[in-house]
Amino acid sequence: MKALQALVAQFERHFGDERDPQTLFSWGNALRIDDDWAFPAGQVKALNEWGVHAYYVPQDVGGRLADFTHLSMLVRLMARRDLTCAIGHGKTFLGAVSVWVGGNDAQRLSVADDVLAGDAVSLALTERQHGSDVSSSEVTAVKTAQGYCLNGEKYLINNATRGQALTVFARTAHQGQSRDFTLFLVKKSQHAANKFSFVPKALTHGIRGADISGIQFQNVHLSPDAVIGKEGHGLDITLKGFQLSRSLCAALSCGAADSALRVTLEFAQKRFSGRQHLIDIPNIRQALAAASADMYVCDMATQILSRAIHVLPEQMSLLSAVLKASVPVKCEEMVESLSDVLGARSYVQVGEQSDIFGKMLRDIRLIALFDGNTAVNLQAIALQLPALARQRQTGETQVSASALEALFNLSAPLPSFARQKLSLFTKRGDWLAAGLSQAESLSGEFPALADKAAEIRQKLEALDTDVLALPNQPGHPSAIRFAQAQRYCDLQLATLTLLFFIYNRQSLAESMQRYHWVEECIDRLLGNEDAVTDAICLQTVREQVAESELLSVVRFPLRGLEEPEEKGCDIQPTVEVAHA
Repeated sequence: MKALQALVAQFERHFGDERDPQTLFSWGNALRIDDDWAFPAGQVKALNEWGVHAYYVPQDVGGRLADFTHLSMLVRLMARRDLTCAIGHGKTFLGAVSVWVGGNDAQRLSVADDVLAGDAVSLALTERQHGSDVSSSEVTAVKTAQGYCLNGEKYLINNATRGQALTVFARTAHQGQSRDFTLFLVKKSQHAANKFSFVPKALTHGIRGADISGIQFQNVHLSPDAVIGKEGHGLDITLKGFQLSRSLCAALSCGAADSALRVTLEFAQKRFSGRQHLIDIPNIRQALAAASADMYVCDMATQILSRAIHVLPEQMSLLSAVLKASVPVKCEEMVESLSDVLGARSYVQVGEQSDIFGKMLRDIRLIALFDGNTAVNLQAIALQLPALARQRQTGETQVSASALEALFNLSAPLPSFARQKLSLFTKRGDWLAAGLSQAESLSGEFPALADKAAEIRQKLEALDTDVLALPNQPGHPSAIRFAQAQRYCDLQLATLTLLFFIYNRQSLAESMQRYHWVEECIDRLLGNEDAVTDAICLQTVREQVAESELLSVVRFPLRGLEEPEEKGCDIQPTVEVAHA
């Protein structure tokens, strides 16, 4: 935890106060660049000079990525200043992640050199006519005597124009199965300029300056060495890459939600309606209290499920889908609800700091579409629910107490990430049953939390009964299955919240060591009507805003630190050697 706090301190000290108009990476500059529909080139250059791009590259090929919680936090810090910049810069990780997951040593070293040199890398996945339905992709890579010939168009691709290297998802067979697709590493500099043409940047409602454009391939000849992994494994590798990148989507959402809640709270504390501050009006206070509880839930989920990449990589097909189907949606809904508190001020731009809210509101809506939209992720969960329910009922799930300790205790060292353990399906159940048992055994000091654990278990058993009572049908899951998947997500997050507190209470700020805020978050997730009546989370958020801290259950000061300035972060995460 100390290493992560040091990373936050170094980043924030280097880039300064986001409210200062003289600061390059400020809200004011973000608004001006957004008005011009311009790419934030100056900010991207500054991020590279500090060294953020090195965190997109695994440590074994020369980068700084050894702990995914550090990468997630850096993305969140960028996003709270400007989502356009965070997405435009951070999408290089999405472009490179398939190589990290499925590439050979030569490819990994080659892409590492590109990223460390400051080049953008793009994932060329979606197409104009097919959107999220990548199984209908029409870009083809036809086998030739020398390798492959690539033709077709990829569209609505982040950094399609600016990216110097692309991982391209292309059809190599027409058998109507998942093995029809292969990933290729394409470097523009290795081909004649007339082999590419670019579809102009699309005008978007949010992240206006991002390079959301397209690329057309015209008889691009690729050697066999361009294949990432094996021919026919493109879909598998892409999905495994998403299991890592989805944690960054959650971080993007948390960063934007932090800024939106921060400026809304400050507005409500200063603004009067009659003789009352807005924050003292019951319905406004209720909205702020609900947003505060949601902020903490999303913060904890993002932190813990980033750790899961190291601790439970074999469960990431499920856990990454839970994170992606939950956090971006909750953050987006939170910001939408806060627009009612700001009223007309959320729609106008008059040169004040609260104007960043309108940009965050527009930008945050896109995150749920990234790396598989919400429906895609709920479907991935729904397909696994029957097996998970059976495993819980037969006691087949196997998650040890030591694994739970490594997952939830923020001070525990993380095992090294083992990419070979990523799987398209969770093979040994989830951690929920073991986690609830652990929560019940460790919450003796807080009988109210033991009651919450029992309530979650009761709801989980009811969900499992409902899941197993519904017959499996071929094709897409039914609407009922989607609703069950959403219930499952909320139960995951409720259990996660409980265990986060139990394992880390002693190291939290004094105001967070009392359990009442935990009850508030869990009640909110379980749909209890009086969930935020006491507004305990809101009070803590008010304290953190006043003290210039990140809106997190863990204390992360943003300003006022006196450590000497350094370029980049030399903090090395505590990581164990992976066990066989």
